Order: sequence, then C-alpha cells, then structure tokens
Amino acid sequence: MRGHARARHASAQVPNLITFANLLCGVAAIMLATERHFAVATGAIFTAGALDLLDGALARRLRGFDAFGEALDSLADIISFGVAPGLLIYEAFLHPWPVLGWVVAGGYVVCGAWRLARFASDVKGPYFRGLPITMAGMSAAALLFYRDFWSPRLVALLTLGLAVLMVSHLRFPKFPAIAGRLPRPAQLLALLCLLAASLLVPLSTVVVALGLSYYVGSLLENLGFWEAVADGPVGDVVERLRARL
Repeated sequence: MRGHARARHASAQVPNLITFANLLCGVAAIMLATERHFAVATGAIFTAGALDLLDGALARRLRGFDAFGEALDSLADIISFGVAPGLLIYEAFLHPWPVLGWVVAGGYVVCGAWRLARFASDVKGPYFRGLPITMAGMSAAALLFYRDFWSPRLVALLTLGLAVLMVSHLRFPKFPAIAGRLPRPAQLLALLCLLAASLLVPLSTVVVALGLSYYVGSLLENLGFWEAVADGPVGDVVERLRARL
C-alpha cells in the first residue's frame, strides 16, 4: 500500500516537472532575446506552449485539481508567455523607440498578469474569458516568423491588440472543448491532416494557420455562429455520428 501511494505521489509530480520545463524555456527565451537570437527565442516560447498544454492534460488525468500546481503554472506562464514575448517584441521590433517600446511591452505584460489573476479567481468552464496568455504569447512570438513583413508601428498595434484581448470578456474555447465537438474518427482524421501538412509545408506556416483558425473560430463563437449550427441540421448529423461511433 505504501509503495502504491508513493508511486501515485510521484506520478502526480510529473505535471509540475513539465511546468518547470515550461518556465526554463521562458527563461531561455529571455536570455536568447537579449542576445538577439530571435529565431531560437521564438522556438523556446513555442516549446513552452507545447509543454503548457501537456502539463495541463496530465494534471487533469493524474491528480485533478491541485492548488499548488495551478499557482506554479501561473508563475511559469507570466514568464514564458508574458515577460519573454514582451521582451522579444521589444528587442526585435521596438528597440529604436525606447519609450514606446517600454509602454507596449510593459502594457502587454501587465495585461497578461491581469489575465492570469482573473483566471485563478474565475469559475472554470468550457470557455476562457479573455484570450489565454499562452495563445497571446505564442501569437506575439509568431510575428518573428515573418520579421521583415511587419513595421514597428504595426507590431506595436498588434501587441496592444493581444493585450486588450487578454483582458476582454470575449469567449475563447478551450482546446478539449473544440476536439470534443467532433466524433473520434474526425479527430483522428484532423490529426493525420495536421501531420501531413507539417511534412509538406514549413512548420511555421502550419502554426500560423492553426492560430488564425483559432481566432476565426473564436470570433464566430462570440457571434453565436456555432450555436446556430448546433441547433440546425448540421448539428443533428454530428450528434447522430457521435452516437453511432
């Protein structure tokens, strides 16, 4: 019995170890950004994003609610998806404008901290209230994929837009809720299509396409589009497929 309890306790710590890895990726991104290694810093932020999704999924499966784990996750997120992307944007685009750059990067980080504090006190449901800081951080880092395309003014506006979305009251669906709407074969097909796309086109293009799809889907959600679809004949077909599969 004691051995079994120890094993369960050890397995419950796995999500925390992944959260620490997420934090270390954020610290690495900060150090790389200050050395102007922007491509590697961007990769570190996206690695942190993948780890954040993984530790959340494992935490729900292994231990359920854990106050320590949630607090640790928030602390890691403000570094990896708040401070690190803010500094990356400043160093890559806004460095020639010290005052404006400080306002934009600082405002982004403050809104990220606000978003995390509100999430900690919110009632949990299938939607986020405001853009998740993980998505905001990766969206800011994704601007580095096409660095020569953006002007500093446009980057400043986009970064402030991400900050506003984080503190907004718009609904953003959680990824498990999105996947749960589809029958299991459709989920598998979507995963296979994603893997095939990753082999055929640059990974950065796949990531940007997924991100844009999430924003468009969230916009339609806030406009009531998906509720209308669910109440119509398309929703009935999906429900019948899910019942049979």
